[in-house]
Formats: sequence, structure tokens, C-alpha cells
Amino acid sequence: METLRDDGDVLDLRGPEPQIALRRVPLVPIADGTYLRIWKRVLDIFGALVLLMALVPLLLAVAVAVRFSMGPGVVFRQERVGRKGRVFKIAKFRTMRHPWEIEGLAYEAGPEKTGADPRHTRVGRLLRRTSLDELPQFWNVLKGEMSLVGPRPEMVHIASREDIWYHPRHAVRPGITGPWQVSPDRSKHLHENLTHDIDYVSTVSLRGDLRLLFQTVGVVFLKPTGR
Repeated sequence: METLRDDGDVLDLRGPEPQIALRRVPLVPIADGTYLRIWKRVLDIFGALVLLMALVPLLLAVAVAVRFSMGPGVVFRQERVGRKGRVFKIAKFRTMRHPWEIEGLAYEAGPEKTGADPRHTRVGRLLRRTSLDELPQFWNVLKGEMSLVGPRPEMVHIASREDIWYHPRHAVRPGITGPWQVSPDRSKHLHENLTHDIDYVSTVSLRGDLRLLFQTVGVVFLKPTGR
């Protein structure tokens, strides 16, 4: 059984066989209750199934566009850090050119939704700007690796910095959307805005998750250049 205990000045977030041990994190209040332990997962499964079935035509259209514009390899998988330090492979529609196509190409790494990165194709830039590249992550939700709502999962090489790796944000499943995506700070790097995640894990609730889902719809369709 996974444990979450107050150990004096730290919270122990270790599970039975975590891939990455989260030994010590700052002591912050972690939300608890029936919703977080049971109903949040029920909402994830039901919501992911309904959305996948409703979005089948769009998923197929995006897959075809990616295949014809970028060649083989429609879905891109990358290791991310999930709940309690477990590493999993997040799924996205591919938006970048193949490595041999961008070798030697000069670019400057920026926030996640930058529109100026030459590594992305025209289709890829559209997918990222509208967040359609995130749609395959409903599969991650069904597998129990992610939630519909939660802190965005960080890349391993960034989370390996101790102050982020042991962060309380890993007390819950990472989400397809979350407080950072609907905040004014979404144009900045994820790891520069961890306070949003602290607030989320401290106040997880059904009302809060539903509010974030509705806000995400507004961000995607009314402010497509954000996140």
C-alpha cells in the first residue's frame, strides 16, 4: 500500500516500488478525502472514455495530417515523472521534424508553446498552439498514469534537480490540464511556476477540477496562443 505520512518535518511519498524515490519534500498540506482517493479516478476513466469516443474523427484527422506532413511516427513518447516519482511515457502527436532533419539547425529553447521553434513543422505548430498534440494522453489517463486535471508532468532531466524532484506536486497524478495551463503564467516555463501546483495539491476537489476543465476549454479556443 502506498503511504503518505507526516514524518515530522517532511512528507514521505514513497510507494511500494517507485522507479524514482521521493525521499524528502517540503511539508505542505496535501488534500485528502473520498474524491481524491476514489471519485477523481472514476471521473478520469469516464471522462477519458467519453472524450475518446467523441473525438475519434478528430484523432484520425490529426493522425493523417501528421503522417503526411512529417512521415512515419505519428505518436511521440517521452519519459516524464508521474505520481510519487514513477517515470512513465507520455503520449503526444508528433510536432517536430525527424532528428536527422533538424541536425545542425539553430534554435533557442523557450516556453513550451513557443511558435518560433524551427524544429516544428507548420502542422506541428498548429497542433501545439491548439493543444491538439495532447489528445493521445487520454490513453495515459485510462492507464492510470495521468489524470484529466493535475500538475503537468515534468521532464526527467528537469525534475532530477533535487528541489523540483522532491516537490509536493508529485503527491497526485499529473494532469492533461491543470492550474498552470489556465494561469497568466502559462507563457513561462513549467518549472518556473511550481506555486500553482502547490496550491492545487493542497485544495484538490471536484468543484476545482470541473472549474479547471471549463477554463481549459476557454484557453484553448479563445486564447490559442497560450499555455
